[in-house]
Amino acid sequence: MSEIKFVDVKGVRTRYIEAGSGEPLVLYHGADFPRSATNAEVWGLNIEGLARSFHVFAVDKLSHGYTDNPKADENYTFGGMVQHGYDFLQTLGLCPANLVGHSRGGYLVTRIALEHPEAVKNIVMIEPTRFRRTGTSAAWAARRSVSSR
Repeated sequence: MSEIKFVDVKGVRTRYIEAGSGEPLVLYHGADFPRSATNAEVWGLNIEGLARSFHVFAVDKLSHGYTDNPKADENYTFGGMVQHGYDFLQTLGLCPANLVGHSRGGYLVTRIALEHPEAVKNIVMIEPTRFRRTGTSAAWAARRSVSSR
């Protein structure tokens, strides 16, 4: 059975849904702020099944759902969202974790893997977004990074 919880992540009240036991599996939903009202509940049909094999954490990303807004305006960026996602892992002591990201959540988990490889065991991207500047997909960037290690 899943449980809704809150944790302070470097001053940002962060909501997550937790279920199961075993290796940590952290789910990051898609969407960009401020255009979307999506949250961790989009994983609702998946959590119980995944919890049979993993300790599942579905997170409301920064400024989404019931997670607070950033403390400073300059953190209303993808970089701020990625840092918050990484800080969530650190706060709960989940590293190295299996990360799953849908859409913009795929971008988030890719950036965490590239910037903090020690924090990541595996990443799964579901319909990952494209990087706007280069047209490069998150999947391509992740494969390139892994193959260059």
